[in-house]
Amino acid sequence: MENIILFGASERGKQALFDLQDEYNIVGFSDNNNEKWNQDFVGLKVLPPSELLDKSNCKIVLASMYSFEIAQQLQGMGIKKVGVYRRTESKAVIDEINLERIHGLDRRNSICLVIVNHALSNVGALYKLMPEKYKEIYNITVCSAHEKQTLFFAGYDFQKEILENRMIVLDENIPKQKLEDTLFYHLWHGVPLKALGYMQKEVVHSDRQHHNWNRFDVIGSYSSFYNVLLSASFGLARDKFAVTGMPRNDFLYRSDGKENLSELLEVDVSSKKIIYLMPTYRNSKHLRQETGNRSWSNIFGMEDFDNECFGEFLRQNDLLIVMKVHPHEEEEVLPLIENMFSSDVYLVTSQMLISKNLDWYETLNAADLLITDYSSVYFDYLLLDRPVLFTPVDYDDYSRERGFLLEPYDSWTPGPKVINQDELQEQLLLLLENKDYYQTERIALKNIIHYHQDGNSSERVWANIHETMNRS
Repeated sequence: MENIILFGASERGKQALFDLQDEYNIVGFSDNNNEKWNQDFVGLKVLPPSELLDKSNCKIVLASMYSFEIAQQLQGMGIKKVGVYRRTESKAVIDEINLERIHGLDRRNSICLVIVNHALSNVGALYKLMPEKYKEIYNITVCSAHEKQTLFFAGYDFQKEILENRMIVLDENIPKQKLEDTLFYHLWHGVPLKALGYMQKEVVHSDRQHHNWNRFDVIGSYSSFYNVLLSASFGLARDKFAVTGMPRNDFLYRSDGKENLSELLEVDVSSKKIIYLMPTYRNSKHLRQETGNRSWSNIFGMEDFDNECFGEFLRQNDLLIVMKVHPHEEEEVLPLIENMFSSDVYLVTSQMLISKNLDWYETLNAADLLITDYSSVYFDYLLLDRPVLFTPVDYDDYSRERGFLLEPYDSWTPGPKVINQDELQEQLLLLLENKDYYQTERIALKNIIHYHQDGNSSERVWANIHETMNRS
């Protein structure tokens, strides 16, 4: 059996001993607390870290909440390899870290871009639209956390990137650990209509969220109004924000959406009037949230909906519906709606986008009209000055359980609200035939949300990253 010394004479170390003792020979502990040195901990001696250099026949396994800092400490001592203990749902795992390799890296110009969601990713857009001059300056690593989601951030994958890179850029998830000299840059993923953090109806772990959000050195922003929304939700200081605009919105100006959509669907849509349907999520295993009461008996969640009648309506008016379910809900919802699609109604999944190396925003300007309920996508869609139709079919339940950051709902949603099929079909035709319908409201809200209204947000974010790397 391999010999192991557990670094961390703590409850986590005790758990590691229990989990690993059948597969490894645990010969002792080490700890930075000098009061524990040479004392017994659960029957094993606690060594000072300085004595670890003499234990070349033992693997050192970090079993501490301070594993990042300890790894740096051991690297500085000349120790070349360590393991990191973690638990999965079914077993205990030791992840290997090659400290010798990390020691040889120049972290000063290393940046890791973490892509979690391939459908709506600011980080993905930032990478695709990276100016050439920054490619010559920085060593860029791109990490896809799509498959592992929270496991990526909880385990060795993310720890490794923190050890190897000076800056980490994210747009989802809030890391719970950070080295003192690491920079965290957050781009988030939209303007919040729904309540967040301190502003939710049921405040859950908001103080913890506040603490975690404050690990970010810079937060990319749409506008001063956006700063206020996130500050109210997570208790953030004004100086954390950089009003750059969001990289994914550059695709609205630069992409050929219809060409990209045709490639994605493998159907020529160039002559069609296209309607995008993008409901927000209600139930998310990933976020452990359940809100609202939307039915999936049809794609709009409306009562007494006649699919055949609606299909005929689409054909008569030469319309095409393209639906994108929220990534948090795909796994649960897709089996419920897989038989609802036809030559007039298409579904796009995250896996389809990944297979074509496309972000959903690279198709967004293909849409002549957007239908949503509470998804923040409509705030970005305002940049196109095209109509939006809202379907708040479970407004009362959603408002009571989750709540809205922006209220009243009608004042912040610049388009007609419909909850039945007759209204839906009537308002679709009105919006498509009359460009002035709700245009005044759309423009007024666009000017509140978006300080920058161009296709250059990626350039501004990279300039701000460059400035941040050089001043810190």
